[in-house]
Amino acid sequence: MIIEYFKKLYETPYVLLVNILGILTLVLFIVLPNKKKTKSRFLLPFLFIELVTFYENFSIYLLYDKPLNQFFHELITDTPFQGWNLWAYNLFNYQISKVLLLIYLRHQIQTPNRKKLVLIFIGGFVLTCAILMVLKLEPLYGFQTTIYFLGNTLLILTSGLYFLDLISNPKFLTINPLRNWDFWSITLILFQSAVVFLADIAYPYLAMNNESLYILFSQVSQVLYVLLIAVMASSLSSGIKRFSP
Repeated sequence: MIIEYFKKLYETPYVLLVNILGILTLVLFIVLPNKKKTKSRFLLPFLFIELVTFYENFSIYLLYDKPLNQFFHELITDTPFQGWNLWAYNLFNYQISKVLLLIYLRHQIQTPNRKKLVLIFIGGFVLTCAILMVLKLEPLYGFQTTIYFLGNTLLILTSGLYFLDLISNPKFLTINPLRNWDFWSITLILFQSAVVFLADIAYPYLAMNNESLYILFSQVSQVLYVLLIAVMASSLSSGIKRFSP
């Protein structure tokens, strides 16, 4: 089982890169000065990267550890266990990681009214996820198309609010966006969310008529996600004195 797990990791370049960046991020966070570890600009990227590293590995491991997968499956549903690990992606990727990114985006926005709006987005998203799952309209173990759509839509809208802030809020006037890690992180969040959004919207057509294009969308999404993690990891290095300009 362990051998099969590591073989799968070796055969999946995306997860390998995520693991490398996850380890690098952990090292950077450990050497980060203690007073900076609690600051949102460092803590939120760290939590996001480690969450991605965790669920990518955990999801693969569940494919080979059937008893563990079945144990969790039986906790959340009484339907027959079929060996799927979709519930892990639904929970950690499409829900928790989206909330973390929304919190990160809210931290970057400076205008109070826009920050309040993002807080409403976060509360509405969490409430919608809970209602859809409790009522079994979109159970955790199945495809949650409404939650996928809503999560990516809110990330796109919130990224847009950040860019509005960037050109209108006086606090950004002294900042050169091209030299700001957060600017590049949010740009990648916007692009990656838009790619996944388009892929999900076009999924019925692509799945039936152009599967290769859908695979291309997925590969582009993974590349953007790796770049996002790499940029966030680099932002942590900016908090370490010897790496600071």
